[in-house]
Amino acid sequence: MINKSLNSTLQSSLISPTRKGISLGFLILCALIPFLMEAKKVKYSDGTVIYSLDTSTRKATVTGVEEGSSSRKITIIDYILNSDDGKTYTVNAIAKEAFMGSFLENVTLPSTIETIGSRAFETCSLKKLELPANLKTVGAYAFYDAFYSKNPIELVIPSGCTAIKGFAFNGCSIRSIRFNSKLTTLGEYSFANTDLTEVEVPASVTSLGDGVFAYCLKLTKASIKGNRTTLPYQFFDGCSALTDVSLPSTITSFGQWAFANCTALKSLTLPASLKSVGDMGFYKSGLASISLPNGIQTLGDHAFAYMPNLTQITIPASMTSIADYCFDGSAALMNVTALNPIPCHLGTCGFDSATYSNATLNIPAGSERAYQLDREWSCFHYLFDLETGVKDISVTQTNSLIRRLILTEEGPVIELNDGNSTIRYDLHGKRMD
Repeated sequence: MINKSLNSTLQSSLISPTRKGISLGFLILCALIPFLMEAKKVKYSDGTVIYSLDTSTRKATVTGVEEGSSSRKITIIDYILNSDDGKTYTVNAIAKEAFMGSFLENVTLPSTIETIGSRAFETCSLKKLELPANLKTVGAYAFYDAFYSKNPIELVIPSGCTAIKGFAFNGCSIRSIRFNSKLTTLGEYSFANTDLTEVEVPASVTSLGDGVFAYCLKLTKASIKGNRTTLPYQFFDGCSALTDVSLPSTITSFGQWAFANCTALKSLTLPASLKSVGDMGFYKSGLASISLPNGIQTLGDHAFAYMPNLTQITIPASMTSIADYCFDGSAALMNVTALNPIPCHLGTCGFDSATYSNATLNIPAGSERAYQLDREWSCFHYLFDLETGVKDISVTQTNSLIRRLILTEEGPVIELNDGNSTIRYDLHGKRMD
């Protein structure tokens, strides 16, 4: 209500013949228009479901259920005729926390719904779900831990949906997902802890969050499409059944824990563009051998640690740094090939003690001295020249000749073995009896 003093001022200003008075009245009216036209929020209930009607947009939002309602099955209507103003309102949104924590088992959503708010159905007891045809956005935690079905659902993402926010379906009983070609956003942990068995992320997804499929214990096959450059933090962490992975050739980095605890993963073709593997990248994974691509530069802490099946690895000349404990605990690693004649940085306990003691380190010809003088690389007991032929040492070469550099208490010696006998030489080529 406009107070008396303001009202009298307005009237006097409007009837004043002076241009100044007219101007003042006009300004006051302009200031009051937003106040006079302010939208009203009108509550509406169908007896079970509560809606909020916006008189300015003629849109309606589902806000919850009537207090004391114990209904396990509800149907949300698509249009509401408001008897107060005689206008029709389109139900286009589910408000945040609208049904959070309820015992709702079955909900029918109209095609008019465009937005499902954050935590809208969190920890409900839904047994099935059909997302509305015009849905555009699923909010964070919208269906978090909301399914308790013995028969996991098949989820279809509507053709117009562009964003699924963080934790949206985390913990849900979902066995398959059909994504659309317009989806651009998959938020962090959006499908983690689900019952997925196979998944394909479309090329349209440009924003990919951390841990999207983490701890999907039944996931066996995954394909990531598009031109993305990073596989985010914990993306497949804990996917213990994962055996088949297809990645874009454009990926340059694996985030921390990206493939950690993927115990069934026995082989993986790494993208040729890969430059780095983050901390714990393949921690406790099942890989048996790794051929790092030319161009890779860094490996993080524990990147390949505690991998029981890992027996061999090739480290290209492009490598600049291997972090602390990178291969620690991978005690079966007995064949290491380093292609750079100048040792890259190797962190403390870069390899397991068993690898240092028993594995063969294959290095380029003539680089023995450089590796002997390096504090960490010199921990390897056995070095092998990648070229056959031994310079400055006159011996008969055979196809089965094995040459090793052994670090003894008396110093390094070269050992040659042709399958029948073993001969040792010092570093100057003099035979040692």
